[in-house]
Parts: sequence; structure tokens; C-alpha cells
Amino acid sequence: MPIWAIRAIFVVSLVGLLPAYPGDTVRPTRLDLNTATEQQLVELPHIGAAFARAIVEMRSRNGDFRCVEELRAVPRLPAKHFAELALLLKVEGGRADCAALEQRRREGKPLTAASSL
Repeated sequence: MPIWAIRAIFVVSLVGLLPAYPGDTVRPTRLDLNTATEQQLVELPHIGAAFARAIVEMRSRNGDFRCVEELRAVPRLPAKHFAELALLLKVEGGRADCAALEQRRREGKPLTAASSL
């Protein structure tokens, strides 16, 4: 199998569209941002111990995240990693639409969970 095919299978399995290996029926589930522990967050790509701790501290300080978009407000998150993480995370019971938060981000306004829309 060519290396590009192996990489394609890995990338697609990372977002849960296909099983990791042929015949594998287990698909990864999206991790809830409001209930995830530091250890669970560290297992995601691009999240180290310090960033996982910052997510949990922000959640305990400001309350639950209302949508995954609010993750952008956590210090030390490179913008290039947000798109990949957004596919692996969810906010159970949160708003499905984060258009107002996206607008605030474009305007340079704070995106914390405590900020009012």
C-alpha cells in the first residue's frame, strides 16, 4: 500500500469517518469539552499538559463552555490547531450555532465563556 494511502486512512480515521484499520468497527467519539479531564484532553493531538490544565481552569473559573468555538479564548491555542481539535470535541447541550462568537472573534472582542453576547 502506498504511503499516501496509509496517511489518508490515518487522517480520515482521526476525525472518525472511517475505522482506523480495515475490519475495525470502533469509531472514536467526540470528547465533551465540559466534562473532559486533563488526562483525556492530553490524549488529543496538539494538547499538552499545560494547555489541558488551562482548559480545565478556564472552565472552572468561567463556567461551562457554551460551544467549541469558545476554546479559542483559552491562552496558548495556535489558530492552526483549532480546526482539527474542533472535529474531535463537542459541547453536550451547548448551542449548535456559534455565529455570534465567530463575529466577536473577527471584531477582536473577548471570547470567554463569561462574556455576554
